[in-house]
Amino acid sequence: MCSGSFYSSLYVITSCRCFHSSIAIYPFHKERNASQYRVSVEPDERTILEISHFVTHPFCMKNKVKKPYKNHFGLIVLSKPFLISQVVPPLTTTSDIEYTRSEIINLSSKFTMCEVYGHHLDSGEIRVGSTKMILMKSEDCLLRLCIPKIGCKGKKSKITHGEDFCLKVPGDIRLDARFLEGSLVKCGGHVLGLVISPGSPRYPKVPTIFASVTQYLRNFPSPNV
Repeated sequence: MCSGSFYSSLYVITSCRCFHSSIAIYPFHKERNASQYRVSVEPDERTILEISHFVTHPFCMKNKVKKPYKNHFGLIVLSKPFLISQVVPPLTTTSDIEYTRSEIINLSSKFTMCEVYGHHLDSGEIRVGSTKMILMKSEDCLLRLCIPKIGCKGKKSKITHGEDFCLKVPGDIRLDARFLEGSLVKCGGHVLGLVISPGSPRYPKVPTIFASVTQYLRNFPSPNV
């Protein structure tokens, strides 16, 4: 079970429990030349979790990011609860953050397959990066994401306004499309949550969905077992 709240136009999961492990996803920020990541939590939160993995905002996952987008946030998948004496105040500004391509490749290799459930707000295409994707019907998932050049089984399906959908995508993939805030991300049968950004300069009216989890989530037992 997960709970969250809206934070600077982002839907942030603030608490998530999966059997014996606790997972929390917070917005993060790293000051220039700093070795630690600052985490923002709710004012009444007195416990945060040790960082076991972090993921950058998808639009910042390039060779090197000199000036990240305004309201730069990402996901932190955390484990090992510990107490902190003072809660980090909400962040209002960002500084330069740099990530090398090798670091990004290393992060991407640890992602697992996720299912993104949501509610489409507008008809039209869905893009992953600059690649136009096609939504396909499938029996185990209402809609399946397919690359036109590769193709996949099923019939093309047009997404209509307000239609529910399910996309099976790699955990590190980003979806540039209009989605309902508060949609869910499932990995290994566990609902982990979803963070939606206000958009990008190129697509100012298109929020970005970014679902990412670490490899250790694969070890979690299925809730159906």
